[in-house]
Amino acid sequence: MRIMGALSLLLIVGLVGCDFMSHTHCDDTILSQQKSPDGKFLATLYHRSCANNTGLYTFVNVQEISGPGETKPVLTISGFHEISGVWVDPNHLEIRSEGLQNQKAILSQETNWKTIIISYKK
Repeated sequence: MRIMGALSLLLIVGLVGCDFMSHTHCDDTILSQQKSPDGKFLATLYHRSCANNTGLYTFVNVQEISGPGETKPVLTISGFHEISGVWVDPNHLEIRSEGLQNQKAILSQETNWKTIIISYKK
């Protein structure tokens, strides 16, 4: 009897968890897209708003244009921040944002991806 009760409780918790997750929705607003000078890579800078604005983020993704479609988030900052990206050369992306001043807001920050060097200015 205890096993049936435990299984029932587990099933209810699982269903509630699934229902909660199915209502989580994120909207992306692209701020800019920058092609590398050689046209091989694309940097996409955007804001993401999740779950009725309870999760607000600023992202930078980099991808190969002619590759298998692999996209790598190279920067994630909590909150909406002004942000810009400039290709210094075909393998060097420079990202500027005042959001970089608050280290606690930076959720992820890569300094390279494949052959690309990524630098940051506050």
